[in-house]
Amino acid sequence: LDGNVRRVLARFKAIEGWVGKREISQSLWQISRDYTPQKRVADYTQAMMDLGATLCTRSKPQCQQCPLKSDCLALAENKVHLLPTPKPKKILPIKQLYFIIARNQHQQILIEKRAAVGIWGGLWSVPEIDAEQDLALWCLQNNLTITSQEILETKRHTFSHYHLDYTPILITVDNLNNNVMESEKKRWYKHHQDKNIALPAPITQLFNNLIED
Repeated sequence: LDGNVRRVLARFKAIEGWVGKREISQSLWQISRDYTPQKRVADYTQAMMDLGATLCTRSKPQCQQCPLKSDCLALAENKVHLLPTPKPKKILPIKQLYFIIARNQHQQILIEKRAAVGIWGGLWSVPEIDAEQDLALWCLQNNLTITSQEILETKRHTFSHYHLDYTPILITVDNLNNNVMESEKKRWYKHHQDKNIALPAPITQLFNNLIED
């Protein structure tokens, strides 16, 4: 059963439920078997596909021109626009993180090279922590002193298999001894000037909103 035929049968018998579900698919196959004639099967099959492609279309079906309109249960029950039942939207889990936007006295932002595998693999991004209270320990580990701090609005970025809700923490830091050295894994970044740095799209947008060209 191609998509056009499934749509015709689901509307003709007012079958509710996503056609991709096993029990719904089995019901449509049974209906198809019940109505398939013994003769001119190829003509019948082509007619069903053509009916779905030309009249019983997904949107704006032309029900008044349909040869099945007098027996169509979906038309009788005013459910044509509801059938076939759309595929249920996948409920994605939500992951929450804090992004550290650490800026020094030169308006440079501390970024880190991500691992080659995983989300945003091989790109440069900002440090991440799981909770706001982890910020102090992170600064201690990186020999940075916070001189100002601001928690920005939480935003969402959706991947194929989960939502990422991230809260940027904008901090100004003293790094007079340059304890964060330029390296392959960590560096100070000047937005709009370091053209060869590849950033994830949400990080680029975040920097664009924070820093004027």
